[in-house]
Amino acid sequence: MLKAPASYLVATVVLLACSDPPSPTAEPAKTTTAATLQSTEAGSTNASAVATATAEPTAVEATVSATASASADPKLAKTGAPSGSPTLSAAASVAPTAVASAPDVKGDEKKGASFSAYMSGSGAYKAGQAGNVTAVANALGDYHVNQEYPYKFTLNAAPLGVSYGETVVRNVSRSEKRAAISIPFTPSSAGTVTISGVYSLSVCTSSNCVIEKVPLSVTVKVE
Repeated sequence: MLKAPASYLVATVVLLACSDPPSPTAEPAKTTTAATLQSTEAGSTNASAVATATAEPTAVEATVSATASASADPKLAKTGAPSGSPTLSAAASVAPTAVASAPDVKGDEKKGASFSAYMSGSGAYKAGQAGNVTAVANALGDYHVNQEYPYKFTLNAAPLGVSYGETVVRNVSRSEKRAAISIPFTPSSAGTVTISGVYSLSVCTSSNCVIEKVPLSVTVKVE
């Protein structure tokens, strides 16, 4: 059996001692473990953020939730009215509207030194229903209504669609300064009609009386 020279063995030992040691096999495992732990920690952070977002509602969600709660529970309503409290209905809150009557209508006024006179109509006139117009005389200045004179109103011919119960009306109502005669008529159709005639009147002072015959008219609307 041959033996290696001693110098060869020494050289071999020295060569082995000077060469790089083999790379450790455990380091990659440590690197993999660290990466895994970092990934796990990141996942935990994301999970925590998700849990926090789920547990704490946003301001909008809180407002919506509060509104829904107030709608569901009348006690939480803005008015603070307890559930079942009576409320004012829309019909009751509307103030009643007064029905306006037809305005008075006045014909041309005639004036003298001692009197004024005119005809007027009032109210709503309906076709087929009797109505009235009024002849009015007022005493002016020192004059007063002659309480003895036979006041009368003589109607002119009736206009188309109008009939009179009488053509000379004498039912006068007098005071110290005013005399009025109510004149009835009946319209047969809708439209405008003019009632006219002559008002016979008298006014006096303590020393003098005046007699006048005044033509008057008024136009009224018939529905």
